[in-house]
Amino acid sequence: RKNCNCRKPELGLFFQAVEKYDIDLNKSYAIGDRVRDLTICKASGAKGFLLYDSEEEIPKEMNAKRISGGILEAAQIILRED
Repeated sequence: RKNCNCRKPELGLFFQAVEKYDIDLNKSYAIGDRVRDLTICKASGAKGFLLYDSEEEIPKEMNAKRISGGILEAAQIILRED
């Protein structure tokens, strides 16, 4: 659909889910293998992890960091922080 905020990188469906499930974005994490997967970090209080060996630079305004150990490493960091 044209002019729809329901497809990446737009965040329409994401914010619908946040409202429906009462998600606290300040306690949430975004995990992706491309910077565009972390767009929500810029638009909210969520933290993020950029996985693998992406060459993309993470913009400073995103609350995200690069990790190389994949989703397991991300889960371990989240558990330690919690």
